[in-house]
Amino acid sequence: MESRETTEDMQITDFENEGNVPGVNLPIALHQYQCTECAYVYDEMHGDPSAQIVAGTVWDDVPADWVCPVCDAPKNKFDFLE
Repeated sequence: MESRETTEDMQITDFENEGNVPGVNLPIALHQYQCTECAYVYDEMHGDPSAQIVAGTVWDDVPADWVCPVCDAPKNKFDFLE
């Protein structure tokens, strides 16, 4: 008899569902971006509650007019953290 691995047996830590499986919502990798002016880190996992940006908001969905909550630097002053 063939053994089959189920999703309960798998440990999923960090991957993206690029829309290849319709109707399936898989966890996505969340990233961080650092302000080049003050070193504040925007973490997609946490968002920015002070600016009503909910947890899980990806960088591309952060409004263009959003500014750093620490030093007011514009969004274009943030670098992707690898």
